[in-house]
Amino acid sequence: MKRSKALKVETMFNNFKLTFFLQPLHGLPETLSDTANANWPWQQDINWFLALAEFKRLTQQPTLHFFLLEVWSEHTRCLALPLCSTKDGRYWSSLTDVYSPSFNIISSTTLIIANPWQCLLHALTQLQPNWVYCQLSPLRQEQIQQLTKLNGCLRTHVFEHSENWLANCSSNQEYWHKRPGQLKNTIKRKRAKLLSSGSRIEIHSQLTDELMLKYWQVYQQSWKQPETDRYFINWLANYSAANGMLRLGLLFIDEQPVACQLWLVHHSKAAIYKLAQDQAFDNLSPGTVLMADMVNYVIDIDKVTSIDFLTGNDNYKAMWMDFNFKLYGAELFNINSLTGRWLWSKQWLKTTLKTIARQMHHLIFRARHDN
Repeated sequence: MKRSKALKVETMFNNFKLTFFLQPLHGLPETLSDTANANWPWQQDINWFLALAEFKRLTQQPTLHFFLLEVWSEHTRCLALPLCSTKDGRYWSSLTDVYSPSFNIISSTTLIIANPWQCLLHALTQLQPNWVYCQLSPLRQEQIQQLTKLNGCLRTHVFEHSENWLANCSSNQEYWHKRPGQLKNTIKRKRAKLLSSGSRIEIHSQLTDELMLKYWQVYQQSWKQPETDRYFINWLANYSAANGMLRLGLLFIDEQPVACQLWLVHHSKAAIYKLAQDQAFDNLSPGTVLMADMVNYVIDIDKVTSIDFLTGNDNYKAMWMDFNFKLYGAELFNINSLTGRWLWSKQWLKTTLKTIARQMHHLIFRARHDN
């Protein structure tokens, strides 16, 4: 499989004359792109995927190759899917990482295709007929429903990936009315202790090198796993500041930063992206107090109507948010390939045995309970 040139196929699909491309995804991201204002960057902006691919090259998977699978109608790109592949082009996955809260098709409304997933996977098969396996995540329930309806040479296995917590808010009064008394009392007590310790809070929408140094200073002293490389977070902070999305909160005690939070604000929504707190100050809960101020800020100043805690089902999120839903992953097997058919059979057998084991356990439990 040649990597220096894009692969191209022209074909008919559902009575549309389309062109399929498999474009190598390389190069450094720009500040803005043609989709920068469409949605969250991890959903629509090519720059996000360029930065993520560069991060993976620098750190985790230098042997992977990165592509943009595209569907064009005449001179307009109507669908695109950022993907990774092994060198031989047989194994594929969504271009996602721990930094990715969701994954979806990059689309325009120029051409309405009834099942865009079917179209894109058909494109992959036309361009790379030897592919055997593709994993996509994180996905919402409605995306999974679309993928499980795919026909032809595909078989799909669904697994649970993570969870997503959110809150709706028309005002600060409404938001805090829904929060449990335990949380509000904790914030009140800890705020008083922090004030007596000489604390202050700053929330920035512009970025400087000094602010990023303070962010990393807190991060290094926190419970967080060390970043394998700072490239991606530094890129995201600069990108979001340039696009007016950055809200960087810092809590200081005697001029020492002890808690930091990187939020993004876009189209009346706020996303809580990164949190860190100096472990030496855990007894004062500076992160909790900082989050309360960040909530007040984005509702009062930015006029957001929803707050998204993104992926992860940490217990504390339930106190801050209203509801959650599951995120999934999907494994796709190309059964036209002997290897794909074998992998699917292996997965089917594994799933079947697990189902039988659960049913047997349930029957044994009921029998013991009835006796």
